Amino acid sequence: MQLQTNRYVMIGASLTLALAIGFVMQKSGGPGAGPSVAPVQQNSMGTGTPAKPAAVPDGGAPATTTVDIRDVRRTAAPTAPAAPRLDGETGGPVLAALDGTGETPAAAAFDCPVEMSATPMAAAMVQLRVSADCAPNQWVTIHHNGLMFTEVTDENGVLDIGVPALSTQSVFISAFENGEGGVAIAEVPDLAQYDRVVLQWAGAPGVELHAMEFGAGFGEAGHVWMEQPGSLADAVQGTGGAMTWLGATGGPKPRLAEVYTFPAGQSQVTGEIDLSVEIEVTEATCGTQLSAQSLSVARATSPAVKDLQLFVPGCDAVGDFLVLNDVLESLKIAAN
Repeated sequence: MQLQTNRYVMIGASLTLALAIGFVMQKSGGPGAGPSVAPVQQNSMGTGTPAKPAAVPDGGAPATTTVDIRDVRRTAAPTAPAAPRLDGETGGPVLAALDGTGETPAAAAFDCPVEMSATPMAAAMVQLRVSADCAPNQWVTIHHNGLMFTEVTDENGVLDIGVPALSTQSVFISAFENGEGGVAIAEVPDLAQYDRVVLQWAGAPGVELHAMEFGAGFGEAGHVWMEQPGSLADAVQGTGGAMTWLGATGGPKPRLAEVYTFPAGQSQVTGEIDLSVEIEVTEATCGTQLSAQSLSVARATSPAVKDLQLFVPGCDAVGDFLVLNDVLESLKIAAN
């Protein structure tokens, strides 16, 4: 028998800058501790900078806002990006740390320089390279203009990823767990042609950013998310948007992000792009609070920041999805 996946759509919820949402659901359950989540690989085109998602407040669940919920169906649950081989073909301590053993590599007291470079690329992307040859398989946090995500160096102590720029003069900071790090700067003047929206959070995967371009329905052309991420080539040509995944999971304090890019400065269409957030209820997240944050950059302006505190329903709802339609403002696009 094929199992159906529920998507609970939040309608008409009142939102403020510091957002606390309580979910009233027909399917409820108590908090539950789930197993650790298998590793997922970041898309090679990514994002990052120092902006800490709001901490979960002490003292219990957030204030509850009652909202109407409509049960709709999704034909299939999304799959996570492919699992990484973080230390080559041999396996080793990093893979062991990420595959559910509960152990993580200790911060190495390495004695070598951290080299860092940032090279501008098409679509206002930056190719970021961090190299510390005596720091293989080490966690490193990347910061950039309010964005922050965690990655892991390879067996040679190198991290080489593409990051969506969030400012025309882009400053990137790398910070290893032992306090070592580096800085790199890139000039990205073509950011003025793009709108970008970031959704970042701390903890397990299962949070999704969705963009519905110009009235697109779920799964249709113009619905951009990590299962249908679009193309940066389309963004360069002004014909569509693209979604980028940033971050590696499995560490003690993983920080992950998704970045939506749309070529607002060269769009061939006038209209709106609706943005929503979906949260998968998993064994690792059920009955917990998630701290998230959105950053919106319109044509190289300063980021607009919104902190989100999200309460995930109990473990009876595992496998379902919460759809938050009112969390992020739509992008208003004019043809050029």
